[in-house]
Amino acid sequence: MTTPSFQHVLIIGATSGIGDHLARTYHAQGKKVIATGRRAERLAKLKEECPGIATYQFDVTDSFALEKSVKQILKENTNIDTVVMMSGIGGIDIFPEGVDQQAITSQVNTNVIAPMILARVLVPIFKTIETPTNIIFITSGLGYIPLSLWPIYAATKAAVHTFALVLRQQVAETPINIIEIIPPYIDTEFDAHAREKMLKILPNARKPTPLDEYMEDTIKKLEERVDGKPLKEISFGFASMGHKAWRGAFDPIFDQLGISSA
Repeated sequence: MTTPSFQHVLIIGATSGIGDHLARTYHAQGKKVIATGRRAERLAKLKEECPGIATYQFDVTDSFALEKSVKQILKENTNIDTVVMMSGIGGIDIFPEGVDQQAITSQVNTNVIAPMILARVLVPIFKTIETPTNIIFITSGLGYIPLSLWPIYAATKAAVHTFALVLRQQVAETPINIIEIIPPYIDTEFDAHAREKMLKILPNARKPTPLDEYMEDTIKKLEERVDGKPLKEISFGFASMGHKAWRGAFDPIFDQLGISSA
């Protein structure tokens, strides 16, 4: 990136899929990257293959460990200007046998509670920094176009979308940028186990977008600036349909209310 920000990046959940790809790409671009995850062996592999990447192991479902760990990382790495909340759980329905209360609670804790706690930690610290900083949340096209595939996942991602939008309004007078990345159906291990079910529910569903193709587009859009600021939301493919429809419906309402920061 040519702008001052996006130079010292903390990625919460960098051991697979989008998070792993983002960590490797930013490392290759010469940025300082800090990667976290709960799987020690994957963090070790990332560190071995990308010399210079710093790694921290913790589980975001433990809210107390998350807050403590992030504060420690920020204390040890005072130049962090961008934090990406990648961690997410999908792949469970609400009714089948074997899906118990713990599984549901774990998904909500990871997908919703963890981003909220992360924001609670980051915003007061980032408010003291005069240069631009970025908090990036990962939602989903299913947060905009709810389907029966993953009812809990879709609901959690809709919640994070709403949270990111309101948080953006709250920090509008600060140098903090709140960015929402809205992925479609991507060819990763995260989505792999749902493909058979996806075709049954949506016989006209397209093949998953290759990860490299998606990441090339997303990283390019992260570099775009409007009035000197990053894009508020970044979507692709199927997810763009829901995102554009949502903006088309709600932007006139925000304009009427005089809320330019939404």
